[in-house]
Amino acid sequence: MGTLKGDIVLLMAGTNDMFNPNISPVDAPERLGALIDQIVTAWPEAAVLVATLTPCRTNTTEANIEVFNAQVAGVVAPRAKAGNRTLVVSMANVTVGELIYDGLHPDDEGYMAIAEAWYAGLLEAKSKGWIEGVATGAASVRTGGGMLSLVVFCLALMICL
Repeated sequence: MGTLKGDIVLLMAGTNDMFNPNISPVDAPERLGALIDQIVTAWPEAAVLVATLTPCRTNTTEANIEVFNAQVAGVVAPRAKAGNRTLVVSMANVTVGELIYDGLHPDDEGYMAIAEAWYAGLLEAKSKGWIEGVATGAASVRTGGGMLSLVVFCLALMICL
């Protein structure tokens, strides 16, 4: 992977590790760290916003997610301390009630909560001087317009960047 150009990487990785019987969830934080290192090496000027995972209705998977999420900050912190533009974005506001029938993927409200979390992370990265052009003072994206509102919000966000 060569050097890439750009300002922002939004990374939410590890969900499949939490329920796949062929992958150890115990090693997931180490794999996340290795992925962050690859991104930082290939994209050294980018702000890498690393999300915690959204919940799951399956008890075993949810238990794995809770353990993983508790370790994400510990994966990101040493990289940030080393001078990499990395920070954690919490997806804690996504609730189990905002999941579709499969119990894992978010519904429209869940995606709204995810968009709000990413936006807060972008504002934090902007406050650190890592990115320019993110609009400030935005109202909540939970407008009741469902997926269409999320798409419009994301398009507006990309235009602002």
